[in-house]
Amino acid sequence: MTGIPLLVTWLAVFAGYLPYTMSFAFANPLVILAYAFLAWPLAVSWGRPWLAAGLTLATLVLALVTMNVSSGAPELVLPQAGVLAGAAAVAVTASLAAVSSVRALERAGWTPDRAKLTLRLVFLALAALVYLNRSLPYAWKVWLADHTTSSDLIRFSLGVSTLFLAIFMGTWRKTK
Repeated sequence: MTGIPLLVTWLAVFAGYLPYTMSFAFANPLVILAYAFLAWPLAVSWGRPWLAAGLTLATLVLALVTMNVSSGAPELVLPQAGVLAGAAAVAVTASLAAVSSVRALERAGWTPDRAKLTLRLVFLALAALVYLNRSLPYAWKVWLADHTTSSDLIRFSLGVSTLFLAIFMGTWRKTK
């Protein structure tokens, strides 16, 4: 029964509070792509890649609805279709790679809890690196903001999706 309160909290924070407080800043392609990476910890925890990817993408859609409804804009505001497609690709491939990585670690002799904890810590470490970019010199941040386009983020999402797909293909083995 603990799953329902966690799901309500998940949706309240990621599909309600954050897009409501960010308003149109939520449509930033970097934020949209960051939401796609949330499929990784969900898939590690649940072991169901399609459910994790589905919840991640549903959360993103609900967040975009919240942003549009709360802003009072006269017409619909959405990121580029390529950014949304890239986010969908990242969510699906991240969840597949996460589940196959857990299973590969289990086949290597790791306990399921240790494998899941390790992959959660990997995700947490990468998230901390992204968060710690605030310690970069201000001039670097301005340069990155001026030189990073939606097309760059679409290429990045396709590259990451390819990496996740390679991890999936390299670690997936059908069990009998």
